[in-house]
Amino acid sequence: MAILCPYGPELRKAAIPAFQKEGIEVSMLTSLEATGLQAVCNVPLDKVYKSARNMDLAKADSLCILATDLPALEMIIPLEERPRHSCGKY
Repeated sequence: MAILCPYGPELRKAAIPAFQKEGIEVSMLTSLEATGLQAVCNVPLDKVYKSARNMDLAKADSLCILATDLPALEMIIPLEERPRHSCGKY
């Protein structure tokens, strides 16, 4: 699994071991480098979308957009349906 998260270095260090503890192999982790709850809540949807699109998911069977405060729900279908090279709403 690949992970896209908003976290800074301290929380990122805990993410991969937490998934590994549950038997989930993490192939990569990319961060949006937002620090603090307010910053996470204000990450633009297009930044989340573009960051997900720019990840090399060749070794991942899934993508986890990690953080309940990221506005990610409405982009799941576009991420699944659109080819990487496609331009769209985000």
